[in-house]
Amino acid sequence: MSFPLTPPPISDKGAWSIPRMLQRWLDINPIGKLTRTETFITLPSFSVDVTWQGYSDIVASFNFEGPNNFSLTGFNIKPSPTPNYLLCVMWKTISGQVYRYKLWSGVGEAVYENIPLYSGQKIGKNFRFEIWSTNSTPAVQSTAITIGTSKLGQLDYRWGQDGALVNSDGQNGLFFNINSNISLPGNPAYRWNPNTNIVLSGQSLVSWRDSISNLILQPTNAVIVDTVSGQLGIPGNVISPTSNTSYVSTAGLGINPGTVAFGICLVGATVTATIYNNGNGISFGYDKPTNKFTAYLDAVSNITLTQGVWYLIVLYPAYGLVYVFNMKTGVVLDTFFGSSNANPDTTITIGNTQIFLGEFVVYPNELDFTDQLAQLVSYFVLTYFSGFTLPLTFPPTSVPQSN
Repeated sequence: MSFPLTPPPISDKGAWSIPRMLQRWLDINPIGKLTRTETFITLPSFSVDVTWQGYSDIVASFNFEGPNNFSLTGFNIKPSPTPNYLLCVMWKTISGQVYRYKLWSGVGEAVYENIPLYSGQKIGKNFRFEIWSTNSTPAVQSTAITIGTSKLGQLDYRWGQDGALVNSDGQNGLFFNINSNISLPGNPAYRWNPNTNIVLSGQSLVSWRDSISNLILQPTNAVIVDTVSGQLGIPGNVISPTSNTSYVSTAGLGINPGTVAFGICLVGATVTATIYNNGNGISFGYDKPTNKFTAYLDAVSNITLTQGVWYLIVLYPAYGLVYVFNMKTGVVLDTFFGSSNANPDTTITIGNTQIFLGEFVVYPNELDFTDQLAQLVSYFVLTYFSGFTLPLTFPPTSVPQSN
């Protein structure tokens, strides 16, 4: 029996003054449980070309500006047939902390960072869906996917139906052409930037000049500069080894290194290597037998290393201190100590043994451990991996892009 649109009118006194009559009306017109409508969000259909580099990368995103935080109620949503892309949901806090979860896995992805599977966590109201590539092109979702949320509607199902919590701002695919407004803190003594002051012969490195002191690094063996795709997801050039003995070196200016910072990525490393040496006792390297970083004379990292991950290394030689950050997210992965050493450089050697090298910065002073260190980490993350950390395509008139 269908529900009546309205109860008996109040003028019908039998419906409110005589209980037996009211009970009889309820017998004839049973009232079911009131149930509020629900809301959903929709991943639109799409088709995105993929250039496979041997790892998964973000090839498209859909940004949303919701009215409030929520969680997904339908998060076991892997389509059938199995999709050829990995779907993630991502948002960040007002302090810049990034949260990212996979909505499914096992579709051929090659992700070199720890992305947990979504299991009902709160999602910030300003968020995005990310399309991560697999070795299949194009990445395709032929029909839209609708996912329920924890946010209920304002009406009962007799008067309304489920509706969209918020619609996306449209498809975005621009991640590598983003200008970061953040700069390096302080005044470096040396700065080798992989996108400037490089002399090539074809793709072979001839020289790499420091943009501050004009020191020139020259390879003793063949070194390739990737100027096309950006190795392992990093935009711009990357100094890439071609053999187990490739490295670059130069004389120093007698700078006493206070802070040293650089981005590196191990790819198929098979031998122990020195990655940085100032010719006077300050060094940093990779130990193949233990698969760990080493520094100074006796420092060894607590973590073992993952091939294909970009690490940001920050050295404080006077304290014998080493920080290891994930260069994509800015999360600190490890801190470890060795013998302190603050001797001035006599030569600068940058080892390049199956290690991809990004920007390299040397300071004559120690950056403070609060604001300056945070700015240093933010510079590397936002300059080289802003596509992974910031939802950058909200309209200029939108609500704040964080939560």
